[in-house]
Amino acid sequence: PTALNYPNDYSKTKTTCPSSNSSTNDTKTQLPLSTEDKKKIKNIFENLDEKNMWVLSSSTVVERKMMEFAMSCEYEHPVHSMIMDPDDRCWTDVFTSEELDEIRKFNLKPLPQLPEEMKLYMDEFRTYNDIEELYEKVQERKLHPKRDPCLKWVQDSLYNCLKLFFAEYLPLTDQTEGDLMRRIWSCVDTVFDFSSLKCRSGEKSSVSSSEGRNYDRCLGGVKKLTRKATGHKMDMIFKNESGEFGCAECGRFYDLNSTKELMDGSFKLPKIMKDMLAHVCNDAPSSIRKLEIAGFMILENKITLISLDVPAGYTCRINRFESLYFPT
Repeated sequence: PTALNYPNDYSKTKTTCPSSNSSTNDTKTQLPLSTEDKKKIKNIFENLDEKNMWVLSSSTVVERKMMEFAMSCEYEHPVHSMIMDPDDRCWTDVFTSEELDEIRKFNLKPLPQLPEEMKLYMDEFRTYNDIEELYEKVQERKLHPKRDPCLKWVQDSLYNCLKLFFAEYLPLTDQTEGDLMRRIWSCVDTVFDFSSLKCRSGEKSSVSSSEGRNYDRCLGGVKKLTRKATGHKMDMIFKNESGEFGCAECGRFYDLNSTKELMDGSFKLPKIMKDMLAHVCNDAPSSIRKLEIAGFMILENKITLISLDVPAGYTCRINRFESLYFPT
């Protein structure tokens, strides 16, 4: 069995928690677990084949430790979807610091390098401190969007950024989340213009999430046919004809460890990214160790890249990269 194809995956099983049938609020609050939920959770972990589990160099079996923590929870947590985020502080009481470090680094996929011509072009702007001189430098070259897509994207992104300063759009005041995506972080959308992947924005419903939520839906008989659950909505979804390969969620305000950051960045995003990976792996199960889903958590002028993969065993691992900040 693969890590995303074992029977009764909890992330694809409807719970009996209060309001769990809602298509809008079950990723905004952590739902309490019922006795029936805990039975399902226990059944999932106990049905895993121990021969396929992730064994660390300390001989600790990751999935067994995850089960212990999952059964101790009184509220829904990403662990119930077989998701493990080594930067989640809850794991410091479950694994040693050495074990967490091994989990972070094992089979870690390196980020691809920027094209050399793109790096050289960006370096041309590093010495400029005056906004007028920088603007003139940005306008200096005539770049074609199809012949020079990478360089043109850099040029347009810098131009749009400078225009915000000229228009005194910054610092941010009463702008909405939509304003942030449309004006501040438009570069995340436009970078896909000449890619095989396309970006769809504006609270788009995830097909992968819908499939996961309706995994056990069947024709009514003893019980009435349940209403089909819609997929969770994301601010951006990165997709092509084969499936969904990433997503982004945006929040208007940045406040350290805010409810928005914790619930969207550590709960909603990972669960939907896991559904996306499961959907792709259903068509290409042999690629499970190679695939990686990308997610962006955007909060005001801060953006954080998050990745999800299955490095070993049945565990979906979350990796978080250093946050970047839009100048204000």
